[in-house]
Amino acid sequence: MLFRSCALVAFCIGAAAPAGAQTVAVPAGVLVPVALTQSVSSQSAKAGDPFSFKTTAGVRAGDVVIPSGSMGRGIIAQAKGSNGTTKGGVLQLQPETIELPAGGTVAVAIAPKDSRKASKRSLLHIFPFPLPIGGILFIGAVGNPARNVKMDAGTAFDVVTVAAPTALHTPGSPR
Repeated sequence: MLFRSCALVAFCIGAAAPAGAQTVAVPAGVLVPVALTQSVSSQSAKAGDPFSFKTTAGVRAGDVVIPSGSMGRGIIAQAKGSNGTTKGGVLQLQPETIELPAGGTVAVAIAPKDSRKASKRSLLHIFPFPLPIGGILFIGAVGNPARNVKMDAGTAFDVVTVAAPTALHTPGSPR
């Protein structure tokens, strides 16, 4: 199994609306369950590549309803393929927005509790064992080679809403 040699690591937080899309203001920190709509692999992905996900349950964020099945977009923050022996693959997802059916987008980031689900690293595992030969004890090892990381379509994780940026008010200027 591909994930047998995977350890989980840090995460990315950041959100940006796609160019030209209107970001809808919602309270920050609302948890939204989502799942990948496509498989993503460290073997073929590159940093900056897009990926998509969809909401798996309807959620209310202030006055905004995010229905189940709403599409979300993000980018691959980091992707490095395995060399097949000692260097494992690395894959880090950065969700950015959820598109609302009525128009507009909601800015999101990976939920801190699920940060390890959105970032995976494959490691080389070496298992030492004693090997007695002719009265002398040698130490041998069996390796489990590092592999590429793959997240299948349907992989579930959570995102959180991010407050939309607001315009700064300069004292003395009209509001």
